[in-house]
Amino acid sequence: MAQIALTRDGTTAPGHIHWSMKALMQDRGGIGQLLRSGPYADQSSLD
Repeated sequence: MAQIALTRDGTTAPGHIHWSMKALMQDRGGIGQLLRSGPYADQSSLD
């Protein structure tokens, strides 16, 4: 979660990459719910 916040606060990186979908798919540590209720709560816009 902190890595996403750091990336979003920076001005040089337009986004971030999740290297392992396995942790997301297995919802390890509740990461899926944390992302859905936190940094990914709003839909992105495609410009």
